[in-house]
Amino acid sequence: MRWRFVLGILLVAIVLGIVLPLTLTGGRKGGQAATANVPRPGTGGFVSGEGKGHGEAGSITQILRKAYDDRAYPARTIAVSRAQVSRLAYLHVRAHSAGAHVSGEWKQLGSARFRALPSELALAKARPWNASGRLISLAVAPVCHAGDCRLWVGTAGGGVFRTDDALALHPLWTATTTGMTSSAVGVLTVDPTDPTGRTVYAGTGELGLGDSEAGVGVFRSSDGGDTWSVLPGSVDIARGRAVTGVLVDPRDPKTILVSTGVSSRGTFASGNGSSPAGAAPLGLYRSSDGGQTFTLLFKEAVDTGSGVFTLDVDQIALDPNDPGTVYVSVSGRGLFRHSPALDGDSFHRIFVPRNSSLSPDSGGLDRVAFAVADLGGKTRIY
Repeated sequence: MRWRFVLGILLVAIVLGIVLPLTLTGGRKGGQAATANVPRPGTGGFVSGEGKGHGEAGSITQILRKAYDDRAYPARTIAVSRAQVSRLAYLHVRAHSAGAHVSGEWKQLGSARFRALPSELALAKARPWNASGRLISLAVAPVCHAGDCRLWVGTAGGGVFRTDDALALHPLWTATTTGMTSSAVGVLTVDPTDPTGRTVYAGTGELGLGDSEAGVGVFRSSDGGDTWSVLPGSVDIARGRAVTGVLVDPRDPKTILVSTGVSSRGTFASGNGSSPAGAAPLGLYRSSDGGQTFTLLFKEAVDTGSGVFTLDVDQIALDPNDPGTVYVSVSGRGLFRHSPALDGDSFHRIFVPRNSSLSPDSGGLDRVAFAVADLGGKTRIY
């Protein structure tokens, strides 16, 4: 009898060994695994894991795009007025719940300084690391030497930090965001016309898709970053965008240049990469009244066949030997120059990137980063 029992167990094992692989592969020849249909957050349904590109499940960009589309439906974009109504509703709820009695005590779990291990070292039980968020902008005071070197740092989600001795072995850092209504700081600029080095500009919003946070405008501080106030004219041109550059004309502090690019997250941002409703075009703007108003100076648009798109302005810089000349880099299009002495009143492209195609098979547009150097009467561009 025992041999019959053992034989039965073997037969069951053989059957399971055949049925389970067929189930997992969907009965395909060659053992090709089928990809299960899995729910995507925000869809309320299913998406095939076999899809590529726009149909690929699990992509952060696709999840953000779908979440935005779900909030906007049946419209294609979220109007500014709708976002404002939602904020007013939130403020109303908060005001009426301010006096509510809350029992119990809240206790912080974990440390304010997050400690983490790189994934490749976690299994090896390596020593803990101090993990930092993205640092995306820096500005140094005009005077910098041992014992006196003020440095400002802009972060992707933590605002502005400042140290008064950046050359110290262990600099002391202070958060300086009073008056700033965005914690994503894409660019920092020290006003070259202020001999004290205490006037600083901060452009909010981080360039890019994925988890880049949109900004609300350009802020100015006249006390070294202790307090900030927004430039009124910058709100209309930079809200829902990333400020990618802020320049002050060294001959006139009221002449300010601001460039903008795309961000994907935020109250007025667009998770699907399209322009937020009511947003100003991407491009380069100029103010002649200290930031009260701005006018569009330059933009670069392309026709992809499915529509006309205005491209990001990635970076701007003034010529150190001629402040009237400005250089502008544009995603996929290259480096442009505006020089009244050399080009008249037009923008002239002086560098073309290797990949400037908007084709889906091109691998994406080249982003051009550059730097200008003063050679004593001549300017070199890297």
